[in-house]
Amino acid sequence: MPPSSVHLKPILQAYLKRLNKPAVKTMTNKDGEVIDCVDIYKQPALDHPLLKDHIVQMKPIFIPEVEEDLDNQTIDEPATQNIESCPPGTVPIRRTQMSDLRRVASLENFGRRNTNGGTIDQAGALKAGAGTYLGAKASINVWNIPVEPNEWSHSAIEISDAVKYYIEAGWIVNPELFGDQKTRLYTYWTADGYGRTGCYNLLCPGFVQVSQKFAPGLIVHPLSTYNGSQFVLPITVYKDNTDLNWWLELKGEPVGYWPGKLFGGEDMRFQEARQVKWVGSVLNKRNKGHHTTTRMGSGYMSEEGWGKAAYFRSVFIFHPLNVVVPQSNVRLFATANHCYSVIWGGGGSILFYYGGPGASPPPSVASSAAKAFIACGLPPKRRPSRDLPPAPSPRKGPTLSTTSAASLPPTSTAASSQRWGPLAPPSSPANSRPPPPADLQRRLLFCLGILQQA
Repeated sequence: MPPSSVHLKPILQAYLKRLNKPAVKTMTNKDGEVIDCVDIYKQPALDHPLLKDHIVQMKPIFIPEVEEDLDNQTIDEPATQNIESCPPGTVPIRRTQMSDLRRVASLENFGRRNTNGGTIDQAGALKAGAGTYLGAKASINVWNIPVEPNEWSHSAIEISDAVKYYIEAGWIVNPELFGDQKTRLYTYWTADGYGRTGCYNLLCPGFVQVSQKFAPGLIVHPLSTYNGSQFVLPITVYKDNTDLNWWLELKGEPVGYWPGKLFGGEDMRFQEARQVKWVGSVLNKRNKGHHTTTRMGSGYMSEEGWGKAAYFRSVFIFHPLNVVVPQSNVRLFATANHCYSVIWGGGGSILFYYGGPGASPPPSVASSAAKAFIACGLPPKRRPSRDLPPAPSPRKGPTLSTTSAASLPPTSTAASSQRWGPLAPPSSPANSRPPPPADLQRRLLFCLGILQQA
């Protein structure tokens, strides 16, 4: 018999006391979130047994030089957070509430990524197998999108050894973790391949925060709009080869770092990354018996292009000796490419467009077989390839080219075809599409186990 709420309350209160450190100052921001300004040496990170005598590094010792982002505030603008700066010597931390704990099945897993039998769909760019890397940078187009209650959608830079050490930073919508559908800055780390170590933000000991005005877990403003203004999170993650910590910067300001000791103890085994992703990710729980309707990016397919599809731009990679160069030889990938797609940006500073609506069968598709077809992430028809509309010209200054147009595949390729249609704009009806060909229906139904033996 499960414990009653009366018996659980003391346990939850003790957990909250351990997680919410004593505040020097408490404030409520414009989003209604309670923020505690906590002594920098009393923050949750330093409860980690490997960080018992850790001396907080207020800024990286080595700061790599990156080319000026000349597109900044020309085709889009940086997003930020509504936080009043904390007093010197303190850092802002979102206060965890009793309601946050009650939403999870187990306190042991609070703050950790738990797929609970679901799968993770991704679409983005991958750099791997060509040496080692010390970090990455990108401006990530930021949106707010609908997410099913026990799922999440995020867009981030992911740096790893491709085995067990992983670091992530970007934006996320996670109703189970935060209790709402808001877009937030997030971080994540793990030292055992998303097993029993690591967590989001500061929900366990690990990530050391140093910024007085930015905080993982807090809401991001403003957000991009369909055919309207575009906003980005300028994210940089890199390893300081002097202090051996992995640093996170937002808009060029250090937010905090993952101490090298988190990854292999005193040996600090995560010295270099072997894989970098610039990627959108969705947890697909198949809550309604078919592929999730949780959206990725802007919620529109990559083929929609500028002002409609989400994008990554000004993408850089950090090589050994902290040589920072525009990306090259990356490959695009999509694991459910008819629910979430990705295509090249066609030159300029936009490397690629990505995203999609998940399973969203058009109302015009009447047959249950066709609906199942679409719900599994397969297209109801083949769409012709078409070129993307160009991003607007910068209002000032030249465009920073992260890669030459000649080195990219054309936008009208197999990578951009065979996608089922994007969501219709809010002001227009969904396009009518015929059901899939009978032979494709038959194959799908067979795979689903619906087709009975003849």
